[in-house]
Amino acid sequence: HASHSAPHISQCGSSPEEARSLNCRFELHNFAWVPPECYDTELADEWDRAETWQFSRNDNGTDPITKQEALRGDLPEAWVPWGQHLAHCALIWKKYKRSVMFNRPMDNWTSSYMHTAHCATNLIRWDLDPSSFNSRLHLKFPVCDYRWREARQFGGVSTEGHGHGYGPEHEHEVARIST
Repeated sequence: HASHSAPHISQCGSSPEEARSLNCRFELHNFAWVPPECYDTELADEWDRAETWQFSRNDNGTDPITKQEALRGDLPEAWVPWGQHLAHCALIWKKYKRSVMFNRPMDNWTSSYMHTAHCATNLIRWDLDPSSFNSRLHLKFPVCDYRWREARQFGGVSTEGHGHGYGPEHEHEVARIST
């Protein structure tokens, strides 16, 4: 095979201040700072217009974070209700599809196979209370690139997300699962 290393477009550093200095945009639905090339304005606006999203500093929802505070992108983490976590999964799949349809670069959180598998598993967890604050978000600074093309062109994806980072710094977790 010829070299198939897709170009790295950009990344937003490792702090909100650095992200702002690089003209990155904060995606509330993804709890991530992304370069302008990977920011889907239409989907972000759709998410940001919703008045129902909730955020908390703890897993019982008793220390609320205002939407305005969350939108600033300065919080290292936040807890959200299960239903909001699932809505995030649905929106990320739309973002993935739109990036492919319009041949746009994609952040490595959206394109991660591990994240897709995580969402697919969670979408059928009907035993969980949609209003339970059981999902912790971590602030992310993903890479923006075209590596999603490599997976399509060169034989699929690995469980590691085809070279994309999916480590502890890029995870959200379901902390309390009632079974």
